[in-house]
Amino acid sequence: ANAIDYVKLVPSHLAGLLDAGLEHLVPARGLLLGGEATPVELARDLVAAAGDRVVANHYGPTETTIGVAATQLTADVLTGATTPIGSALPNTSLHVLDAMLRPVPIGVPGELYVGGAGVARGYRARPDLTAERFVAGAEGGRWYRTGDVVRRRPDGLIEFLGRGDDQVKVRGYRIEPAEIVAVLTGHPAISAAVVLPSEQRLVAYLVGADIPDVAALRAYVGARLPEYMIPAVFIELDAIPLTGNGKLNRAALPGPGTERPDLADSYVAPRTPTEELLAGIWGEVLGIERVGVHDNFFELGGHSLLATQVVSRIRAGLDAELAVAALFDHPTVGALAEEIRRALTGVVAEGAEFDEFRF
Repeated sequence: ANAIDYVKLVPSHLAGLLDAGLEHLVPARGLLLGGEATPVELARDLVAAAGDRVVANHYGPTETTIGVAATQLTADVLTGATTPIGSALPNTSLHVLDAMLRPVPIGVPGELYVGGAGVARGYRARPDLTAERFVAGAEGGRWYRTGDVVRRRPDGLIEFLGRGDDQVKVRGYRIEPAEIVAVLTGHPAISAAVVLPSEQRLVAYLVGADIPDVAALRAYVGARLPEYMIPAVFIELDAIPLTGNGKLNRAALPGPGTERPDLADSYVAPRTPTEELLAGIWGEVLGIERVGVHDNFFELGGHSLLATQVVSRIRAGLDAELAVAALFDHPTVGALAEEIRRALTGVVAEGAEFDEFRF
């Protein structure tokens, strides 16, 4: 409607929109991906469906004024197991180095360092962190040490392989799980914690006595960290599993599972067809077997991307428009069902009860 030519999206955001059936949002001329690693399967699907439209990948940390590398994605480019981040943009240099700051051969993994006009001067009031992340470059000036493990392909394009530390990207946000762990273990009831990403959400594993319910934990973390750093799922353990040499045994950590988490409100079964519809949609999207009338979507592990999917399914089920904001304003099954009832009252036949309608 607004004749938008190009859109830049985080890949996980785009995947959420596509899952919600919003394919028409792909712009007329081109799509730019960035903010996190682009799954190669998603990239191939986009290229195949794009026709003559441009699909490009874009890379760059905040410390280098964002953009430092880009490439147009085509079938010929997407021949490997990962989506390449591209080659250096003008006024930028990219260096793949080993631990001794020596260039590594083509095809060999190394850490990516960025030089050029966009490199920042450092972190405000953090000389220690500035000294760690910004180093003197061989060509003069400063290089930023990204912490990203990459390798250069024979065609010159650079592939992202992972992180050299514990930093993760969740829905486009750069997160240090250790920061969340420090906050959680600052709670008097929590003696140990581990935070890991899982399917575009954070899962916190907690050890302690009398650990509060999910709502209280979310409020505790939310008072100390940004909203995007609040874990979506909290799992209590008797102990953190360790390997024989004392390191975290990730394979032994349980998955989020399908059971309803420990919430402040007791389970109340849906009372009307509308509440049953909403509870069923939430259960499917969140992977939870049982959703109650008073359960909060976000306390169950929901986030903005999943909210888009929920609203899309509600629209299809009710054959009515519903804004995504409605789920944020009315995050329980009961409250949202009441909001829908009020919204549709004007179009329901006179004398009919809303909940008699079948969707």
